[in-house]
Amino acid sequence: MIRNIKLGSRLTLGFGVLALIILIQGLIALNKMSDMHNSQEEVAENWLPSIMAIANLRYTITRYRVFTLRTLMDSSASEIIQTKTRLSEIGQDLDNAIERYDALISEDEERRIFNSLVDSKKRYVANAQQVIVLVEGGNLDDAKAFIEREQNPLADQIVKDLAALFQINSGGANASAQRADEAYTSSKLLTIASVVTALILTGALSLVVTKSITSPIQSALVATENIASGNLTKRIDSDGQDEPARLLAGLAIMQDNLRSTISEIADSSNQLAAATEELSSVAEDATRNLHRQNDEIQQAATAVTEMSAAVEEVARNASSTAEASNESSRFAKEGRERVQQTVASIQSMTTEVLKTSQLVEGLAGQSQDIAKVLDVIRAIAEQTNLLALNAAIEAARAGEAGRGFAVVADEVRALASRTRTSTQEIEEMMGKILDGSNAAATSMRSSAEYTQSTLNVALDAGKALDEIFNRSGLISDRNLLIATASEEQAAVAREVDRNIVNISDLSTQTAAGANQTSASANELARLATSLNGLVARFVL
Repeated sequence: MIRNIKLGSRLTLGFGVLALIILIQGLIALNKMSDMHNSQEEVAENWLPSIMAIANLRYTITRYRVFTLRTLMDSSASEIIQTKTRLSEIGQDLDNAIERYDALISEDEERRIFNSLVDSKKRYVANAQQVIVLVEGGNLDDAKAFIEREQNPLADQIVKDLAALFQINSGGANASAQRADEAYTSSKLLTIASVVTALILTGALSLVVTKSITSPIQSALVATENIASGNLTKRIDSDGQDEPARLLAGLAIMQDNLRSTISEIADSSNQLAAATEELSSVAEDATRNLHRQNDEIQQAATAVTEMSAAVEEVARNASSTAEASNESSRFAKEGRERVQQTVASIQSMTTEVLKTSQLVEGLAGQSQDIAKVLDVIRAIAEQTNLLALNAAIEAARAGEAGRGFAVVADEVRALASRTRTSTQEIEEMMGKILDGSNAAATSMRSSAEYTQSTLNVALDAGKALDEIFNRSGLISDRNLLIATASEEQAAVAREVDRNIVNISDLSTQTAAGANQTSASANELARLATSLNGLVARFVL
């Protein structure tokens, strides 16, 4: 049945099955990849932002508690006002953090704990305002007792709610990760199963298709080998409607046509052998007569050809010498122009080198000016260090009130120290730049002297090329006179040689025609004999 399907359709069907298997594998893999992507997206867009929002809430609430307690240590009205301002800013940050987390809530239990957290936060903020009122009234003991009684329990509840929210989001992230692992495991198993199934189906399909193609091709190969060996008696059978079957049918038709053709060739070759024997005998007699005539003409043609060749050689040598002289003159002229260009370039280069030398020397002077500026910077850094040290001493004397100023003084002293260190590094680099600039200036002056010497050598070379150009012109004129006289003699010799060569060519052509006729007759006889031998190799 499969032999009745054309080879192209058969292969298309096989590759279509393979494509279907690959498509099924791809769909399975895409489905599992979608599951893993959904789990990953849930972690990235819900659980992880929620955990980060909880961390931000915890940090902001901690800051609010710190500034609330700081009101107990504020000793002046300005400090209390500053603390209230900071509490207001942190309160705004806390509200923003709560709004961001509210948009990420996905479970009812999480919503309940979040509402409890918001309620505790509102009461804590309201109590913080009461603490500030007590501090402003000078009731520090009442404020501390109020914090211990009201604020601390609320703060503990807030921390507990934050821990519960963190636990919920961590559990959700772990669950999503577990689902992703399960999707990966099932995807791996399904992929392995589909690959094994595809390999089995592909192997079976390839065996069936390959056998349906190789079997008829093997039959065609056997038939072709029989025909090649000269045996035209074996019968060629074809079965099916596909391309290999059509190939076998074509081989059978070719074998029948070849058998009839070889039979006709055998009859014609016998007739050809008899006719070529007569033609060969007539051609041999004509060839002998023409060879004697051609030998005599060749002797005369050889003598005239040698004389013509000698004259042409003289003319050719004279022309070549004239051309070489002209070429030398042209090269000398080009060389003179190139030398002039080289002189101009060297002069420009000398000017540029001198300018560059002056610029490098100016750079060295500017480097020294920079060194002076660095001395001023170093002096300022040392003075700043002394001032910072004095400020630190005064801050130490002021005690707790001067602690912040002492920190600033330490930073200023550290900055002055880094400035002094950087100034020293810059001085070292400027010293290296100054040394390099001096060395470059010395090298530029040496280059200027060397380019001046090169310029003098190029000028001498230009004068020498001018002399060569003038002498080459005289040589070229004399060679042209010799070449003209030799060409006139060569023209006369070529005319005589051409007439003799024409006679020789006619004789040679006649002799060649006779030889060709004789050779053709012999070749026909040989071909007829060979053709009979070839026909005898086939079994009809």
